[in-house]
This record gives sequence, C-alpha cells and structure tokens, in this order.
Amino acid sequence: NSKEPFSDPRVRRAIHLAVDRQALIDAFAPVWEPAFVTRWLPSASPFATPQEELLTMPGYRPDKTEDIETARQLLADAGYPDGFETTFTAWTEAASSEVAVPAFAELLRTSLNIRGDIKVVERSLTADVLRTGDFDLFKSDTYASSILDPFPFWNSYLRTGASQNWSQYSNPDFDALLDQLSEEIDPDTRQDLVNQGLDMLDENPPFFLIGFCAHSPMWNQEVKGLAIEQRQWSKWGRFETVWLDR
Repeated sequence: NSKEPFSDPRVRRAIHLAVDRQALIDAFAPVWEPAFVTRWLPSASPFATPQEELLTMPGYRPDKTEDIETARQLLADAGYPDGFETTFTAWTEAASSEVAVPAFAELLRTSLNIRGDIKVVERSLTADVLRTGDFDLFKSDTYASSILDPFPFWNSYLRTGASQNWSQYSNPDFDALLDQLSEEIDPDTRQDLVNQGLDMLDENPPFFLIGFCAHSPMWNQEVKGLAIEQRQWSKWGRFETVWLDR
C-alpha cells in the first residue's frame, strides 16, 4: 500500500474485483489445503457473510463479466488504462512459486493486463521480506487467526501501524471502527459494525484475499507431544518434542 501503483485504492479494488477467486483456488487445490472463498473473515466466524449472499456480491460472484469491466475502468481512472508492469514474489515452496503465484499472475494478465516476472525468495526469508516491505505483490498465508471474533484479528493485521500489518494498510475510518468494535458488547451492534467493516475492506482493500483454508487437525493416537494450538503455525513450527509412542 505504500508503493505506486498499489498505494491507490482504485488499483487495489480493481484487483479485488477482477481476479476469479474460485479459479485461483481450483488451480492450487491439488497441492494445497482446501480453501474457500470468503470475505475478510473465515467462514466459520459467526460474523461472516453467509455463503449464498457472498456469491452474489461484486468481487466474489462467479460471473466476472461486470466485475472485470468495472475493474478496467478503475484502472483507467487511476492512470493505468493499459495495465502495468509489476513483480510477483513467491517463496521457494513449490505450491507457491510453481502453482499459486503463476496462476494469480495469469489471472491478472488476462483480466487487467497487469503483468510481470516472478521473483522467488527462500522460505526462511519470508519474515524479512514482509517486515521490510521489499515487494510489489507477495503471496503470503499469514493472514490468519485462531480467534473467530473479528477485533483481535483485524486489529493485528489491518490497523494502521499494527505489528502484523504487512501490507502497510492505513484507513482512518477503519481504525475508528476498530475502536468502536473494541468497546461494543451488544451482539447485534457488533454484527452491524463488522458488516460496516467488511464493506469498508471491499471498497478499499488492504490486499487481495483469496480465501481461508479449512484446518481439521488430526493425528494418530501414537503421536505424542503435538499441541492443537501449534497447528495454525505448522509451516513455521519446530516439532522437537513430538514423538511416536509405539
């Protein structure tokens, strides 16, 4: 969000509208965990938009014809009627560098003529890349939470200056909504605030959200020492205390 052209909300919304999320999920499904199209919350959250409603909304509906037309106009309004060149960054994991990122790049090229090379970085350098912001478009799966309530989730990733705000998103209106959400306890009022937040994020997206994976942790009863809370961060975790009891 701090670099042109992605510092322009119109460019980010154009991408949000144009890319076919389900096509992208279908492309990487054979090499990834199951993923589902959602808005800015996991579908398991009680605050999430119902699936039948979601699939009628711009950016999420299966028919991309109108969305792509709107997206191209947004790019033209932002000064990029012919698209632009960029760099896609992927980590060395094959599912990312050889499947997911190339699929995303192709969908952007065919829908908006946004094109560019793919830069591959070592998985161990992911944190450094995110922290320094040394990327244009970077495929990351760090937007995750083990808590279904939206406030701690959004507050960590989307508040201006937050510790995990890797996209460097800054939206004063959204920050103000988070302040309200942190104090409100009435369930119906909280749902109204969350709905407002979802609409804000659709209109001024911090990044392109593919969807959320469905984690169903399970392991053989002979596996000992594996804590369920470690599952969320399994790609980064070390399992030095896990053993087979046979």
